[in-house]
Parts: sequence; structure tokens; C-alpha cells
Amino acid sequence: MNQYIEYLSGLSAKQLTLMLAKQKLADTAPLAVLGSGCRFPGGVDSIDRLWQSLLEGEVHTGHYPIGPPGVDGQPRWQPDKLSTSSALTTGAYLTDLDQSANPLGLDEEELLYMDPQQRLLLDCTLDALHQAGLACDVLRGQKVGVFVGISAAEYLYASLNNGLDDEHLSPFMGTGTALSAAPGRIAMLLESEGPAMVVDSACSSAICALHQAKQALRSGECDWAVVGASHLLLSPYTAMVFDKANMLSKQGVARVFDAQADGHVRGEGAGVILLTRKEVMQTHGLSPLAWVRGTAVHQQGWRPAMSVSTGGSQQQVIRQALQDADLTAEDIYYVEAQATGAKLGAQVEIENLRAAYRREAPLYVSSAKANFGHLEPASGMLSLLKAIAVMRHRTVPAQVNLERLADEISTGKGHLIIATEHVALPADTPLYCGISSFGFTGTNTHAVLASGESDAGNPQPRAADAKSSVWPKHNLWR
Repeated sequence: MNQYIEYLSGLSAKQLTLMLAKQKLADTAPLAVLGSGCRFPGGVDSIDRLWQSLLEGEVHTGHYPIGPPGVDGQPRWQPDKLSTSSALTTGAYLTDLDQSANPLGLDEEELLYMDPQQRLLLDCTLDALHQAGLACDVLRGQKVGVFVGISAAEYLYASLNNGLDDEHLSPFMGTGTALSAAPGRIAMLLESEGPAMVVDSACSSAICALHQAKQALRSGECDWAVVGASHLLLSPYTAMVFDKANMLSKQGVARVFDAQADGHVRGEGAGVILLTRKEVMQTHGLSPLAWVRGTAVHQQGWRPAMSVSTGGSQQQVIRQALQDADLTAEDIYYVEAQATGAKLGAQVEIENLRAAYRREAPLYVSSAKANFGHLEPASGMLSLLKAIAVMRHRTVPAQVNLERLADEISTGKGHLIIATEHVALPADTPLYCGISSFGFTGTNTHAVLASGESDAGNPQPRAADAKSSVWPKHNLWR
């Protein structure tokens, strides 16, 4: 340190100014989003299909009186044997959970016991690379960071419920269900060299993972970053616990910002983006879907209860993200809100958005959770991909399931506007948007994105891999 201080002492004022300016540029450097992949309910398997679904106002939450879709055409579980609660008969679910490709060439038994959340992430990673115009071998041996938001490991819960014996134990159950294996699988797929880690901050996990990736890219710890999140609803007991906590909608409808809002509807899915620095992107002749300008994470340790999100924390994390992006509140056109369908939570969030985004121009707000349910640790990835689509098409789609704004929202002061109809954003100017993602244990995040090239990222879909049915026979709810 003394040598470094002596070195700085020998620099002229101009040299110090240039050094500080260079450091500032590095600290606020935008990161290019090159490609994306996703698997969301309703057969949404690309950002273009996601945009079409949002624009058409599709709602993919549904009612399943005999149980949600499971394996081999059978219900995932039988609600009448567990509970009469609507928590077990409503939600936004993927289908064909047992169908799996094998891009890693795994042993048949290892593939059998691999959590389908890991399979989804592998598929989405391949799609993101394809959309970016890169083959896996391009990243072989490169400094690639893998950052995955994931919380639940419910794949073998049914087996445990049925009573496992030695005959049904497998050495692959460890790597198959370990959350840390999710980024490890991606690193193996890419044969990359760099950090690979899980980020679990509950519902803010995906944007927390993005924040970690941003830090690693800006510091030079890695040159590329795969950021993903995955979440599946494979146990009925979690929904039953959430229902006892009065978190879920009794109507089975996510009415975001609506006067009748009464809780969230659970959803599932996965998404991945590929990030890099501008100079790396240019070296490879690639184009950005969008830019990550800034991110922030904030936890206000003292609060009345674990699941109470304080207004001070929500406002602080937004201000920190804007500062990290080197932007002001006036620059932002649109915010994809955390809003899950909880009435009080939406009112608190709107108040804090008004306070943090003090401005004269309109600020449009909406939430995709009304369309796809609350994907919990993967919800931020849905928000991220929606925000990218909004900027690419320069349109904020109308908020679904909204009949009448809650009085506390509609009568508030300020220029914050809930998008009750499709809203065209300005053409031929850079667009900036914010994304809020809050964890129920108090870790809040906010990200700021900028528009990329509107014609980027529209290749032909990646050829579908051959799949086979993979699911342990004793891993079914009876």
C-alpha cells in the first residue's frame, strides 16, 4: 500500500484526474445482454413468444380441480387427499416435466435423479447462446461466471413422503438435488473457468444473481457471465404452508394493483441471459439485446417481522441502483414492479416508487406476475426478460386482471401511471427501465436497464433436442 501511495504522490493533477475518470468509467460500465432463453407456462420458450403473450394479454394461471399437470398425463398431486385449499388447485405450471434432453451425455441413472430445475437451466443456456450467435465451444476455457438464483429442492420430496429404502437410494441423489449443482452443470456444459455459484435471497434471487454477475464482470473476475434462475413447484406442502401464512390468493387470481387483490398465485419457470462487457462483445462482432446499466442490493436488518419489507429499504435500493447506473430518476420511463398480487404490498411499493422516482414526466408501471404467477426465486428473471422486450418493442403492455385500481393507488400523488392499456414509449431515443425484486426475508434488489439494438436477437429457434421421459417411478405423490 505504501508503494501505491508513493506512486500516486508522484502523479500530476491531470494524471490523477484521468485515472479517476477511467476508474469511474469502469465502475459504471454498461454490460451487454447478448442472448436469452426461457421456459414459462403457456409454452413460452423465447423472449419473442413472451412478448407475444404479454401483448395479447394472456393469463397462464389456471384452476386444476383434480391437481396440476404432472408426469405421464397424471396430476402432480391429488388435492382432495391433502387439503381443500385452493392453494393446491391453482397456479401457473409447466408441462412435460419428465421430458429431458441430455446435453451433458450423462449416465442414465444420473439423468434420472437430476432435478428438472437443472435440466431447464441447461436448455435455457443453450437457447441464450444460440440467440447470441455463439456455440458452446467458443467459451471453452474462458473466464465465464455462472450465477444462478434458485431456492427450492423439492424433486425427491415425493420419494421421501413414500418412504425411501436402500433399494431406491442412488449415489446421484446428492448432485441431483444439491442447489449448488445447478451452476456447476452449466459450467460443465460450457467447459468454462470462472466462478459458479448459487444465489438464494428468496424472491429477489434472480436479480441478486445479476448483481453478482455485474460485479464480477466489472472487476474483471470474468469476461462472460451466464445469469439464470429456475423454480418448480414439486411439493404440495410448500403451498399449504404459504396458504396458512395468508400469502396466497383465495380467488386463485393474481389481481396486481386491483381493489380486489388478495394475494399471489404461485408459478414456475426458468430463464437465462448471457452477459459480457462492451469490448468483449465488439471483439466477437455481436449485438446487444439490451444493456445492464446498474444494480443494487439492500437489506434493512431491523424490521417489525422477518417478512415485513420496509419502505426505507425499497427506496434506498432504487437510489443505489440509479447511482450505480450513473442515471437519475428523470431518465427512467418504465418500472417492472415486484407487485405479486398482495394488496398491502402493492400499496407500499407504489408509495415507495413515487418517493424514490420523484419526477415530472410519467413513469409507467406494471407486473408480469398477473400473467404468469409469482415465480418466487425465478420471478426476477421473468421481470428482466419482460423489461428487455418492452424496450425492444418500445411498448408497455396493458396490465391484466385489473378491473379497478385500489383507491390507495389511484388517488396517490405524482406521475406514476399503471399501464391499463398498451402504452407506446418514445421512438428514436435511448430507453431506460427499472426492475424491482424484493425477497420476503428482507433482501431487496433493483436493476436499471437500457435499450439495445431493436433488430438484434431474432435468429431461427434452436433445433429441438431429442428428449425422453425421465422420472423415478417411486417419486410420485400418491
